Amino acid sequence: MKKIDRSKAGTPFKAYFNLDKPDHFVWVRVYKNRKSMCAAVSRTMGSTYGSGYAGLCMAYRLFKFPKGSKRALASKELGTIFLNYDEARAAVVTHECLHAVAAYAKLKRLNLCRTGVKAGLMSPKCDQERLCYALGDLVYQIGQKVWD
Repeated sequence: MKKIDRSKAGTPFKAYFNLDKPDHFVWVRVYKNRKSMCAAVSRTMGSTYGSGYAGLCMAYRLFKFPKGSKRALASKELGTIFLNYDEARAAVVTHECLHAVAAYAKLKRLNLCRTGVKAGLMSPKCDQERLCYALGDLVYQIGQKVWD
């Protein structure tokens, strides 16, 4: 996976929740520092969010009405993660990715309780495992582009 050119900070890339079956995704934007990231968040949100955060996940779902149709179609886009190079350590990236994965879990109606787990082993198809794999896939994709 190609690393981000730091001179083009803020250029978005897609990170998918399931690398084996890419469908739903979040946009990831990585800025040079906290100040530029917070300015971008304020521009995006149309208001000032302050500067007391190292990263931010805005989870959302877009719906589009095709021309002449009365039925809305849902996009595969589930949000945007804002990060900055100065503070893009594992804890921050994982924290923001978990917010995105929570939105994905809600969309997929994942049952995160451990009922039905026998002898402490979970099937890879267990909903809790699906959540963990989605988190791992997002962190992996961001790490490949951001970390040296």
